[in-house]
Amino acid sequence: MKRPLFILALAVALAACSRNDPDSLVGTWGESVHGQTVPLLKIEKSKGHYVLFTTADGRWIRTTDYVMLASKDDLEQIVRHPVHCDVTGLKSGVAAIFKVPEGWTDGKFSTRSGYFAVTWFGPIELVRL
Repeated sequence: MKRPLFILALAVALAACSRNDPDSLVGTWGESVHGQTVPLLKIEKSKGHYVLFTTADGRWIRTTDYVMLASKDDLEQIVRHPVHCDVTGLKSGVAAIFKVPEGWTDGKFSTRSGYFAVTWFGPIELVRL
C-alpha cells in the first residue's frame, strides 16, 4: 500500500514542478552579468492578476502596465516565424516573459534555463532568484 501512495505522491510533485501555466513565471528573476546574477524583474500574482516589477537603484518599482497572458502566437510575432514547442508567457509594455523548453534556441539566442524576457534591448535569459 505504501508503494502506490509513494508513486502517486511522486507523480503529483513532478507534475507541479513541470507546470505549464503562467503561475510558473511568478517569482523573482535575474540575468547573469559577468558571472554574477543581477536582479532584473519580479512577477507577483495579486487578486487573480499578474503584477510586474522592475528594479532601479536597488528598489522594486511596479510597472503601470497591465500584465496579460502571452501565447505561442505572441512569441511567433516577436521572432517572425513559427515556434514548434510549448510556450507559456506573460506580457506588458515593458517586457514579455516566456517559458519554453530548456535549451530552446532562436538564431543566435539560446536559453539554457528555458526562461527568458524580451525587452527593448532584445532577449535576455532569466535565472530564478
